[in-house]
Formats: sequence, C-alpha cells, structure tokens
Amino acid sequence: MKRLFAMLFAVGLFAASCGEDVDYIPEHAADAERFWVESERGVWAHVQRYPGEGEAVVLVHGISSNHHFWDLMPGRSLALYLSERGYDVYNVDLRGHGFARRGADGKRQKVGWTVDDYGAFDVASVVEHIRKSRGLDEVHYVGHSMGGMVLAVYMALHPQPHLASAVAVASPLDFRDPDPAMQKMLKNAWIAKLFGYTPTPAGARFLVGFGYKAPFHGDEWVLNPDNYEKEAYKATMRRVVSPLSRGEVDQFGLIARSDNEFVSENGRTKYRESLGHVRVPMLFLAGRADRIVSPDRVKGFYEAVGSREKEFVVAGRENGFAGDYGHLDFGTSDHAEAEVFPRIEAWIRGHGVISEGVVSEEADADGAGEGTDALPERAEGVGEEPSPAPANGEDASGDPFDDLPEDATP
Repeated sequence: MKRLFAMLFAVGLFAASCGEDVDYIPEHAADAERFWVESERGVWAHVQRYPGEGEAVVLVHGISSNHHFWDLMPGRSLALYLSERGYDVYNVDLRGHGFARRGADGKRQKVGWTVDDYGAFDVASVVEHIRKSRGLDEVHYVGHSMGGMVLAVYMALHPQPHLASAVAVASPLDFRDPDPAMQKMLKNAWIAKLFGYTPTPAGARFLVGFGYKAPFHGDEWVLNPDNYEKEAYKATMRRVVSPLSRGEVDQFGLIARSDNEFVSENGRTKYRESLGHVRVPMLFLAGRADRIVSPDRVKGFYEAVGSREKEFVVAGRENGFAGDYGHLDFGTSDHAEAEVFPRIEAWIRGHGVISEGVVSEEADADGAGEGTDALPERAEGVGEEPSPAPANGEDASGDPFDDLPEDATP
C-alpha cells in the first residue's frame, strides 16, 4: 500500500508540476521548419524539421509528452545533435501532444486517441510524407517510451515497413510480470474514462514552486535527479508534458485485463506475438534506474522482434555510463549528449540508405561514445521472410488491424 501511494503521488506530482505552452518555441529552434501532416480526415500530426541532405530520421516522444523531449535545449537535444551532423530530422508531435494539440485549422483536436491511432495513422502518414517529399524508400525511427510502442503497432501493420533502422528507448512491450504498483494502476485505469483527457499541464504554475527535486523523492519515478543540473531539471519538468488521453489510459488499462499483454484497442492483436516478421535493424536502450519501464520490459521487446541485427543495452554504471539512467534521462539529462546520442547516431549511420555520404566527418570521429564495449553481441532473428505490405492510403474509417499478416494475429 505504501508503495502504491508513493507511485500515485509521484505520477500526480509529475503531472501537476509540469506544464506546456503550446506556442512555446525556444530560441535555438526559431528557424526550424514546422508543418502538419494529416493522418486521418481532419486529424493532424505536427512535425518540427531541421532540414538536411542526409538520412531522414523520425523522432517520436512518449506518453503524456511532446517533441521537447528530443529537443529541450542545446546540449540536451538529439534533434540538434543529428542535424549538426547532416541528418534530415523530423521531430513529431503525435495528435493531441505539443503543437498537435491543435490541428492545421487552429482548432483543438478531439480527444480519445489511442496508441493504435498513433501507429496506424500518425506515424504511417509522417513516414509516407517524408518518403514522397524526399524521394526516399526508407527512413530511420527513434522512439522514446510509448514512442517505441507506437513503432510496434506500425511494424505489426506493415510487414515490410519503410524503415532502414529503428531505436526503441525505454520502450516496454512485455507486461507479463508487472510489479504490484503498476498492476494496481493498470487495473484502475478505468478512472480516466470520466474525463476526455487528463489536463496535466494545468497544475504547472501551482506546484512548480517545489523547485529542484520534489519532496518524498516522487520525481525519481520519472527521472534520476542525480543526473540533472538544476535548470535542466526544471526545464524537463516544465516542458516535456502534454495532456494524457482517455484513450491512451484505457488501452493501457486493457493490458491488465488481457493477461498483462500489450494488445490492440479491440483486444485482437497481441503485439508481442506480432513482430516475428520484423527484419528492421533495431537498437534497444533501457535505464538501470528507470522505475516506469524496467529493463526486463524493454528486453521483452528486444526478444519479440525477428530482426537479425538487434542490440540491447542497459544504461547504468556497470556498463560504463556516468550514472544509472531514469526514464526521461535518455533525452534531457546531463550525460545524454555524451553517452546516448552518439550510440543512436552510430546505429543510424551504420544502417544508412543514402549512397553518397553527407554526414559530417565530425560524426565519424564521434564513434559510438563511451561504454560501447559493453554492447552485447547481436542476436539472430527468427521466422519466415516477411510477406508483402498492405497498400498505403487505405480508408481510415476501417479497422487497420483487419489487415495484419497471419503470423501477427493471435
């Protein structure tokens, strides 16, 4: 009971003490391109782009988050890190998050969006937009937390996804052995049905006065404060948040009613069993001090994909990292630019699809950063060769999960 209270307090504190100005554009991002991509009729995802001539990289945030996670400030921005090395970076706000809280018409978007919606429509539409506008066959994908789960949905629906490589950062897929606190929260997720969404930014101006490090160590559920200087800590807690959709929480609640499996909204597809056909080279990162997504939940994702090239890394002191990483630390902590970003860039560079190199020599000199020797050997994939992908642009009014390949349907 004490542990449950502590976790509920932590989540509530984080939600209430964070805030987001939808129109906020930091100085370093003033010249970035911004545009909407229509994913369903009248539904929009937003993209902030740092254009480049190199490989196209799609960055996707996690639950109750936004594009600021990957672009908080100089020195704590994977978007800038990749852009400075020649990559063409597309930082996405999924519907209902960040700039996509409103659509291209300026009106607030309807609530009720789910993880399925993000993967089946938002990400699929953004990837297709980039392919057509750049004339590329494949792009690279980096997703944090739920952003990796969105990737799982996208890959389950596309037996031949247009991805040259992918990186899943602190992304869970295996909930079969949840801790008691998480299990209790999932079983009570029905409470979110009372509201269209949880207005997490609303309490920012009320509780941000707690300052550096929250009382009762509540903030340690979402990050490791030992890995943050004061101003970066406060910026992370203020900007990296967006409303939590009733549909998101309801789908997570369904996990508890489905033998703790991450399933589609209609309950028909178990994603852990739907990725054996995947051949995309994938890097998986987990945090040793992550209390939201423990390493074993990320390991379940690693084991589920059939990729022949895949690596699993736990970010902690025992593997040569400067500290034990918490959930948000991968994008905004003091050591992310020196330890995490080079690993991600090296993975992308090692699976490039553009023949003529346009990435800077600086990137070649960076290598994979400190701690590379701690990487495990690559694991072999399993399963048959993928079947043809369903055509894009199908009627969004239908159920995209009816088109899953046979080996993806439980």
